[in-house]
Amino acid sequence: MLASCAGFTATAGQTAYAASNTFLDAFVSYRKDLGLAACAIDIGLVGNVGYMIENIEREAEISAAVHDRLTEDELLALVKAAITGEFAGNDDQQSLTGFRLCPNKPLPVWASDPKFSHVLATLQSSTVTGAGDNKGIAVQQRLKQADSLEQVVGLVCNALVLKISNLLTIAEENVDRKKPVVAYGLDSLVAVELRNWITLDLEANVSLMELMNSPSIEKLAGKIATKSRLVDQSLSREENVKGDGN
Repeated sequence: MLASCAGFTATAGQTAYAASNTFLDAFVSYRKDLGLAACAIDIGLVGNVGYMIENIEREAEISAAVHDRLTEDELLALVKAAITGEFAGNDDQQSLTGFRLCPNKPLPVWASDPKFSHVLATLQSSTVTGAGDNKGIAVQQRLKQADSLEQVVGLVCNALVLKISNLLTIAEENVDRKKPVVAYGLDSLVAVELRNWITLDLEANVSLMELMNSPSIEKLAGKIATKSRLVDQSLSREENVKGDGN
């Protein structure tokens, strides 16, 4: 069932809409109690199609309630996962989108609600750091300070390995940078989560197709490095000039 995260984060005046969406979530729970299949996807912002594209002036207002946003491809991946049973291990059979904090934005309105205190604490403590020296410095800051593309690729690769390790609960040392991400059994849900992290934390627009088809984690890191808005783009241009000179 397609519902809305407005059941959790609706703005003032949306009581009826919020109630109708929480009913869908409750109906899923009811069906599960009967031993029947059911799943709810509570959708937040879909940024590249539909209402947001047609009403861009409302983006700031809606973003105050929901930071994170899906693309059309990510939404379709969630629907596919629900249909194919990839939510089967989820006790709640509910996928709630939009509850991810975006850097450099004010906290969303739900952050002040005590009911979400545990969610806020988890999100605020989930900043991914790079490996090696200065582990306490967020990877975003280290990317901004990098002075060569090689250094950027190394930082991104380290962060990717750590993120894959956390997402799939495998030891970091068992993640081989020479292998593609699909070698570790990423399903569509995990792939969407990884892509969201790349988009929000590394500020690079990489498609799901690029992520899944990349021949290795190192190659994926290189692609992210050249696309990240955190990175001084002159580094990429200098690398291209060197390549042309060779």
